[in-house]
Amino acid sequence: MPARAASTPKFAGLSRPGRGGRAAFTLVELVVVMIVLTVTVGLLSPRLFGNNSRRAQSEAEAVRALVTSLAEQLADPGVIAESPARVLQYAAASETGSFPEFRLARRVQGAKKGDWTDEQERLYPPVVLESARVVQVVLDGRVQPVNADQPWRIEFTSAGVRPALSILLATRDSSEAATTETWQIDLIPTRTEAALRTLAPGTTSVAPLAPDAIDLDLTGGGETPW
Repeated sequence: MPARAASTPKFAGLSRPGRGGRAAFTLVELVVVMIVLTVTVGLLSPRLFGNNSRRAQSEAEAVRALVTSLAEQLADPGVIAESPARVLQYAAASETGSFPEFRLARRVQGAKKGDWTDEQERLYPPVVLESARVVQVVLDGRVQPVNADQPWRIEFTSAGVRPALSILLATRDSSEAATTETWQIDLIPTRTEAALRTLAPGTTSVAPLAPDAIDLDLTGGGETPW
């Protein structure tokens, strides 16, 4: 019986054995893969950074709402009767976990005379800064010695005219400082609602407050004709 001829494997001509018998990539294939990866990263990066920017802007809006709550409390005689002062607290990341946060608190008297302490307002949840960071805080035109890595507080009382407050926030972990998006929260003495505005990218200092109408009652000129 004649011996059968060895069969040729199907598609054998398409195999490209490399070293050790394994298939190897050609230079053209590697270049194509690199081009595809580059295009993919280029398409995804703006979306990722855009999402981070939107989250930072949402956090800035939440800080604005918290500061508005602070002003509303200071304008309410019934609330102030319970405590003479309200406090805007900044808790560093080392205290709160991975990210810092803003809180509202009230200053209350302790058991001992002259002993005062901050009691957190439970009706107003803190604002966690995951995508935004504090750049600068200005109170009545004076830059406050705040540190993003250390806790700090600003105390407000109902006595006299409330000081003007400005908080400058920016996106966290931006690759280029010049393109960092920034937002400013302003609370002027004549209003109980804080304002939020977007500043030029890369801004590192608080912008001047917008001119506002003068409250004659606060200045003691309520009976003055104008």
